[in-house]
Amino acid sequence: MLVSFVFACVFVGILFVSDLMAETPAPSVHWGSIAYPDQFNAVQIGGTFNRFSEFDGQGTRYHSTINESFALNFATASWTQHWQRWPGWSSNLTLGIGPTGSEPTESIQNNIAHPIFGNQMVPVGRSRQDVIDGMVDGSVTRWFSLLDGMPEFFVGGGVSLGTVYYEEFARIGVRRASFDSFIPYWDETPLHYVSDYLRASAMARYGVLQSSGLVQNVKPYSFLYQVSLSVGPYGKEKLNPQWEIEFALSWDSGIFVDETGQSRKEFFFSLAASYAALRMETWNDALNQKDKGPTFGFTITLDLLKLFPKISQLGEENY
Repeated sequence: MLVSFVFACVFVGILFVSDLMAETPAPSVHWGSIAYPDQFNAVQIGGTFNRFSEFDGQGTRYHSTINESFALNFATASWTQHWQRWPGWSSNLTLGIGPTGSEPTESIQNNIAHPIFGNQMVPVGRSRQDVIDGMVDGSVTRWFSLLDGMPEFFVGGGVSLGTVYYEEFARIGVRRASFDSFIPYWDETPLHYVSDYLRASAMARYGVLQSSGLVQNVKPYSFLYQVSLSVGPYGKEKLNPQWEIEFALSWDSGIFVDETGQSRKEFFFSLAASYAALRMETWNDALNQKDKGPTFGFTITLDLLKLFPKISQLGEENY
């Protein structure tokens, strides 16, 4: 009840100060989720779920200092503001908290996904249970325009802290860039219609990590590279389409270490789809041809500003 009341107060407070957007909370970035900074204002609430499997279907153990399986189940709230008083600057605050246990990801893995794809069930030994975990993320981003005049190049940094781990990070990249972002006069050619529906994103991210309650042994630093292609009716506005489908690939030097202190490097893919106020995304480690460690996750969110567009006008003149 207390957690629900706190989140309700946070949501109401956010809604009445400005128009707002959202990012996926840590540790999802190290499970393979799309992790670019938000390009436009909105506020999202929802749920985010990440599973760590100690064993794969053959019973082979994931060699790390984590000797249990767990599922992080976060209720989330995320706010991004692009500030009118500081053009080109945006900030983000993301909160995630919830009970850690086996479900619902164990049932999704063993009772739904694996039978569908003909994979063996994943055994579960010791499991982290009856614990409340949470993370808080804050970041600042500076946006720059490319040849098409849109804010698509970014550089920034932030911090993630909570019961899972602690991380300070910096990131640089492009978000929803098109051909006319880099090629002069592209929009005057017959091929400009490609740019109306296709976008590319890329990011390099560096993090400095410290141990916390759950991940007590982490690599001191991490490198993460992410690329993606997205499709949607962008047109000339380019940034916030009515619907969008995005496919991303990520390589992470890893936050988990084995018994010798070497990091466990990971490949991930992620697939996201959004329509109006609803957004869904899932990520998976299948590119590693394994099913253990930071295995998979998913998120489902609602953009409150798209549900209640008049709210976005409150405080607009002040921010």
